[in-house]
Parts: sequence; structure tokens; C-alpha cells
Amino acid sequence: MPRCLCLTIPGPSLEGNPLGSPVERELNVYLPPGYHEEPGRRYPVLYFLHGYGAGQSTVPPRRSLQEAVPRPLRPLATAVSRRVVTLETLDALIGSGSLAPFILVQPDGSLHRDHRYGARGLDRRVSQKGSFFTDSPRTGRYAEFVFGDVVRHVDRTWRTLACREGRALLGASMGGYGALLGGILRPGSFTAVAAMSPVIGCLDLLHLKLVRPYYRLLLGPGGAAARGARDLDDILETCDWIFGSDRETWARADLGDLAVRTPGALRGVRVLVSCAEADEFGLAGPCRRFAGVLAASGLDCELEIYPLRGLGRLSPHALGIAGHILPGIRFCLHHLQPATAGEPPPAGPPPGSGG
Repeated sequence: MPRCLCLTIPGPSLEGNPLGSPVERELNVYLPPGYHEEPGRRYPVLYFLHGYGAGQSTVPPRRSLQEAVPRPLRPLATAVSRRVVTLETLDALIGSGSLAPFILVQPDGSLHRDHRYGARGLDRRVSQKGSFFTDSPRTGRYAEFVFGDVVRHVDRTWRTLACREGRALLGASMGGYGALLGGILRPGSFTAVAAMSPVIGCLDLLHLKLVRPYYRLLLGPGGAAARGARDLDDILETCDWIFGSDRETWARADLGDLAVRTPGALRGVRVLVSCAEADEFGLAGPCRRFAGVLAASGLDCELEIYPLRGLGRLSPHALGIAGHILPGIRFCLHHLQPATAGEPPPAGPPPGSGG
């Protein structure tokens, strides 16, 4: 049985946030096989940042998968679930030696504000607006919460390799924006970033016609188009909340622009960006643009733009992410210091201190 802890931790950086969102936040922590049996061993940590409207369990226990699939799609659930990495998957791969052991941390980056139209996800819960893991005077200090408060709490509480070489960021969609943002703002705290189908800039979403293919099955063509329009309107409203209504501010929040303007951005950080060519949010082009900006600045970035066939076409965005979580984990582990016995290595700059 996976050792998964769901607990609540304080987020001092979120105190007094303008939206009154909770300061106490849920945190999911997965401990690898052998953690309790080898009390002298310290482990690298992968921080996984979730997507917009999603909870913090992007890598869930297997038992929750069936519950999250609506009845009309359950005949497809078995085939689709093969793409999904669960905590049991991690246990099996670590137990067989296929993956090096690590701690997985999944923090809550939600604004705790409901979708503008009360829309529900596939798990039938009302979708929540996301923070983009960004510090904003209008919503709160979510970058400082995740890259500072959460990392400090994890290093104090579990046997981590509490140094730059012992930490990596993964992120999906909005969480991909957050993971890359962490590498840009805090290159002294993380050694690798893997971003799956990341949002690069909110301006890229302004003229999008969003239609999720799987909603065509559930709602028909007209219903899918209407749902897509409402979902996009909700996201754009949230971008106004976070980045302000001035589109110049949105442009300055583009990750490519930030990487160019931020001294030391991504210096020494290994970066992987992956995205489906037919991603329904139109993210493949912005990912190419971002990789080009990094290359022009002499920064390393591995870019994978891939096709999806068969069932993957039901949702190139969601299922593309699901199929690239494990490669993202492998990429990060390749660049992380492996678990080690004995005293922890010398600590790098404390999280929150910048590069």
C-alpha cells in the first residue's frame, strides 16, 4: 500500500491575501518503499504542481481513478487508465529498481474560488480557479507559498536532500507554468524542471476556440462548444484577477519574457517541455516559441512535440499530460542526486532567497 499522507500545513506567505483564500493548505506527500525501514536514508524530492481546476492529486492512488470517470465514459476507463501514473505505479517501479526512490510532494495551488459558471470537472466537483503559482497583489503570494513555505516545511519534516541537487519541479498545464516559473525565479533551489503541456503566456489564450473532444461525446458538438467557451471565459477572468486587466502586464508575465528579463533565470537548471501537437488549448506553438527564446539566450531546453492517436485524441491535453508524467519523472531523477545514507549534504540557498 503506498505511503501517502494528506495533511494540512500553514502557508505564512498567504496570510492576509486579498481573496481571503485559506492560509491552511492541503499537502499530499508520497514516501517511497523503504522510507520507514531505512531511517538513515535521505531522498530527493519532486514537487508536482497541478493544473487549472484540478486538485493537488495529479498522481493519485489507484482507487480514486474509477470514481473520477463519469458513467458514459467508463467503458473507456480501463484503456485510458493505462496512461495514468498512480502511487501504486511508483511503488512498483521503485520496488523493481526501474525508478530511483524519491519523495513526491503535491501542494495546493488553488485560489479556492469556484468556476465562474459553476462548471464541474469529470470528478463531478465544481472546478476551482487556479493561482498560476504566481505572486500577485490581487490574489496572494502563491510562488512564495510553494517555493518557500512548502519547501521549508518538507525539508523540516521528512528526510530530504535539502539542497538544490535534491529538488526538482514537475508541472502540468497551469502547473507547467508554475514549474517553469520556479526555475526562472529560484534557480538556486531546483536542479531540473519538467513541464507537461504548459501554459506559456495568458495572451496565447485570448483568441482560442476551446472545444474538448471528450465533451463532444458527453454533450454533443453544440454543448461541447458552449462548455469550452464558458471554461475559457473563466480562465481569462482568473488571468485578469492575477495579472491585472492591462494586457501589457499579461505580456510581461509570459514565461519567455520573464526568462529574458530575470537575472540568472534557469541558470544551471535542466528543462524538459512536452506538448501534444493537437493540444486543444493551442499550447504547442507557445512551447516552441519558449524553447526558441531559451535557445537564443543560451539556456538548455529539451522540447518534445508529439502526435496522439487512438484514444489519446479524446483529450490531447489531459491524456498527453498523463502519458508524459512518467517520462517527466525519469527526466528529473536523471538530474537529481540519488537517495543517500548518512548526513545530509550542505544546504544550498534557503528557499525564498532567490537564485
